[in-house]
Amino acid sequence: MQRILIRPYTLEDAEELLSLQLANKEHILRWSPVMGTNEFYTLEGQQKRINESKTDHNEDKRYVFGIFLTEEDSETLIGDIQFNFVVRGPRQTSMIGYYIGQQYNGKGYMTEALKLALRFGFENLKLHRITAGVNPENSASLRVLEKVGFRREGYERKSLLVHNEWTDVVLFAMLAEDYYNNKHDQDQRN
Repeated sequence: MQRILIRPYTLEDAEELLSLQLANKEHILRWSPVMGTNEFYTLEGQQKRINESKTDHNEDKRYVFGIFLTEEDSETLIGDIQFNFVVRGPRQTSMIGYYIGQQYNGKGYMTEALKLALRFGFENLKLHRITAGVNPENSASLRVLEKVGFRREGYERKSLLVHNEWTDVVLFAMLAEDYYNNKHDQDQRN
């Protein structure tokens, strides 16, 4: 049985999303270049975020999913995964971003969620390339990207402003051909 599900948020998820954000505010903001406003940390702010994500989805700009732990007949929201900066035309690319609640770290959930997201990105969105940028001090995020098959492509010095401090970023990418080769290899092993 699959223990992780990713799906677009509905307005019914707003309260649980707010609880996740509040419980993990420091954990998430440690790595995030985007600092939520006071409105963001309200039920109305989360409802607004969900509605904006639906609009972005319909306009093929950004795809936002909740990461849910499934147990019997229940789903518990444990994180968030997004395809940001979707570019079509000759590029067919997007940048992936994600977080998971601190209490769920180290259990393999993010690896599962990333695999599901990559399937969506390559098989449904038909992307050619998915990128990620990670603070070099975020060892858990570096490991999970490598575990699912992303390749390190570079290093940007002081390229991202986080909490009024310029931070370095390790650049990763996965191509559609990498994804399908990895998938084929996994199918052969099963």
